[in-house]
Amino acid sequence: ATGNHIWAERYDRDLNDVFSVQDELVREIATSVPGHLDAAEVRRVQRRPAENLKAYEYVLRGDQMRNQDWASPDAIPFFERAIEADPYCARAYAQIANWHAYSITAHCQPLEEAGQKTRELAAKAIRIEPNNPVVLAIVAEAYVMSGDLDLARRCIEKAIKLNPNHYYVIMYAAFVLTWLGDVDAAMRWRDLYLRHDPMIGPAAAEGEFEVLYLTERFEEAIQALVGWQDLPIHLLAESAGAHAHAGKLEEAAALRKRFESKLPPGYTAKDHVSATLNMCALQKHRDLLVEGYRKAGFDV
Repeated sequence: ATGNHIWAERYDRDLNDVFSVQDELVREIATSVPGHLDAAEVRRVQRRPAENLKAYEYVLRGDQMRNQDWASPDAIPFFERAIEADPYCARAYAQIANWHAYSITAHCQPLEEAGQKTRELAAKAIRIEPNNPVVLAIVAEAYVMSGDLDLARRCIEKAIKLNPNHYYVIMYAAFVLTWLGDVDAAMRWRDLYLRHDPMIGPAAAEGEFEVLYLTERFEEAIQALVGWQDLPIHLLAESAGAHAHAGKLEEAAALRKRFESKLPPGYTAKDHVSATLNMCALQKHRDLLVEGYRKAGFDV
């Protein structure tokens, strides 16, 4: 049968049955995207009025766009629409906070300005839903990227305690613990999210690259980014460092030149390196990154 025929059979109901249809749709989303929605999250959505379900739809659409391109501003209007539909949509605030934090390196945004926006939005998300593990996990990564490492650790540890089986918690735990220096734990979480979703998109590939880089598995780190056609500017720099550590100096130099060609006026390689090192909890990881940049020919 066609999709339209299935819809007619299953969802063409009397208007009075609309909320039953909504419940069925939420359950179907949950079962068709393994690991991405858990039972508690489904129950939270089911208890909300129709406008909150609309907000949740916008959040899912924004999530999908960010999972394909973490730096894209095109996802932000969906989160803003979610907030218009539901001013208490914590996950939308968390995602916008995360985007501002990511912009520090991906869009060469000033650390102080973007960090302040990150902290304001992240704090609002947590005030609204302090016990939502997905919100806490998204905010944890935002705090890492803005350099608020103590807050990042507190958020990710609470998210893991609340629900260690949610795909987003698993994925963000790998990202966050990498930069916090817990690379052995980060690798375990990385292996787990690969089992959940072996066909990972660019967003998760970036996290895989970072944990492999900081565990000095340079060849594997390089492979994690294969197929990503248009690397964001910060990954051009980090990939140059990984290539340099792997002894691939010509490739490293080419990546460095691509990075330099994309630098906005007034922004330097030193600014990028400073923003990246701000995410590192351990001196040995800062030293590793700086060594890679220098081997690749960066003036740092």
